[in-house]
Amino acid sequence: MALAPQAAPAVPTPDVRHAQFVGLETCAECHADKAAGFTTTGHYLAMRLPEPRLLEQALATAGPTMVTRSEKLVYEFTRQSDQFAWTSVDTVDGPLNKRSEPVALVMGSNKMGLAFFYRQGTALFQMPVMYAACIDKWSNPPGYLDTWARWDRSIDARCLECHSTYFEQIRGSQNCYYPETAILSITCEKCHGPGSAHVAHHREVPDAESGAHIVNPARLSRARQLDVCAQCHGEVGQSLQPEFSYLPGEPLEQYMAFTGDEEHSNKVHTVNQTARLAKSACFQHSEMNCATCHDPHADERGNVALFSGRCLECHQVAQCGVSARLGDSIARNCVDCHMPIQDDQSLPMYNLVGDKMRLLQLRDHFVAVYPRESQAVEAAWNSPEMQLDPLERSYRLARQRIAEAGSQRAADLLAAGDRPQAEWVWRQTIAMVPHELLPRTRYAQYLNEQGRFGDAAAALEPLAEAAATDAGAVEAWGWALTGTQQTARAVAAYRQAVEQGMATPATRLRLAWLLATDADDALRNGAEALALVEPLLKADSNSWALLDTQAAALAELGRFDEAVAAAEAARQMAVAQQRADLVAESEERLKQFREGKPHRRRNLRAGDVK
Repeated sequence: MALAPQAAPAVPTPDVRHAQFVGLETCAECHADKAAGFTTTGHYLAMRLPEPRLLEQALATAGPTMVTRSEKLVYEFTRQSDQFAWTSVDTVDGPLNKRSEPVALVMGSNKMGLAFFYRQGTALFQMPVMYAACIDKWSNPPGYLDTWARWDRSIDARCLECHSTYFEQIRGSQNCYYPETAILSITCEKCHGPGSAHVAHHREVPDAESGAHIVNPARLSRARQLDVCAQCHGEVGQSLQPEFSYLPGEPLEQYMAFTGDEEHSNKVHTVNQTARLAKSACFQHSEMNCATCHDPHADERGNVALFSGRCLECHQVAQCGVSARLGDSIARNCVDCHMPIQDDQSLPMYNLVGDKMRLLQLRDHFVAVYPRESQAVEAAWNSPEMQLDPLERSYRLARQRIAEAGSQRAADLLAAGDRPQAEWVWRQTIAMVPHELLPRTRYAQYLNEQGRFGDAAAALEPLAEAAATDAGAVEAWGWALTGTQQTARAVAAYRQAVEQGMATPATRLRLAWLLATDADDALRNGAEALALVEPLLKADSNSWALLDTQAAALAELGRFDEAVAAAEAARQMAVAQQRADLVAESEERLKQFREGKPHRRRNLRAGDVK
């Protein structure tokens, strides 16, 4: 996958190293099975050309536009023929400023997402937009602010060194490379070394029994094997020699200085996994290395049972502290307890709903006992959550965090009196995580309070089934349905919540009021209404709404003397509270009950909502 040149380098230099590489296709001539498996791995997908299929898929899920928290800045994704481009449309500083750049390279396997590079001549820069796999949306890349169209982040050689096999940097530049030398993605020769001499030898001696002029990492010492992985999974480090000059089998310390500081080794990130592993007792008391658990030629990502089986090559199920409680089933998942998925500590995200959000999670390579994480795993052992792919579990957490952050930001804006901006944040949060119930519930609650019942119902309708299983959502959903005259649906939702034991006092009150007063004869049930409201009155005898609903239920049952007494108690409470509106309602009820007439609900009133 060589990168086609777009501009001639300013000063030509000999490219001796590049000529030593032969490429994956040549390796596959003799190692087809290894090559075929390897092309499915994250390593092989670490850097790519902007393939139409890949970008069309992202475009289909994320749409053509990325909004920011500033209405003065948006990004547009466009395609012309086979060329894709990002355009920033910016009026932050006043006049319209548009900048468009074609996508030259795509970095990432899409486990976390896809980053985009553009080129100016021979210089490489990162684009201010990425695809975030956890939410299937466009986002700012880690470290990019959400209110500024930044196009000046240069791509240094150390970044490319961990996402590709080879780039030759133009001498004296910071981010300029000879395009024709680029060997994209992590290929065979990243771990085995350049293959030209090996290929030449075996073409000349086709019957040779052993591989010559090539590195087989499995035959290296443990330290040198770890160096092959640590060139990208050790630390960012400080280069001691030009990037891409390290060769497998050589001591990495001659090419790169790692700080080894405690702060770095305590962080979870891709670039310190060997450091985290080295802290583990498993590592310190054995000869294990990365390949003990990972087959670099196969896509094993997320296969918890497979990796747990490798744990059990050294450990026994009976040695586990929870085996007495969970039995032999723990053999299917050792890693969630002993190598839990943790927040990536190096990649904070700044987006329209929050700053420094931890949306990216990685498997911690420090093998240890994690009491808090283990308790959570044990508690959820037989739940549907534990049957999810670990990557999907991390995505779910990311979506929940966006839902929580967006809902909180909207609430803060509302408290500050900025209703239009609060509504906008709620709508954008819902658009970012459309399957999360929390922002829809909070938004619907707000809309109900504004009397915008149709909007509230529309906000919750797409997740109506989920709303029926959440106490707060049921309250908002039933209230919106009642306000839009969908009383039968409201009663059904409220009843389901009561039957499942998750109905709040407000939900029980609203159900009781509908059952006591609705105009539909088929819906009313005075006895059920009374049974719902009387336990609430024992807990709160000073509630006008509860007394009023009790009076309506008694009247529905034809017990008008008791209904008059309850309505009078409600009236007196309204007088004491100096609520003229409630006094008027109570007096209306008293007149009806004294005439032997039950009350029929015409509009929403305080008993529906409080």
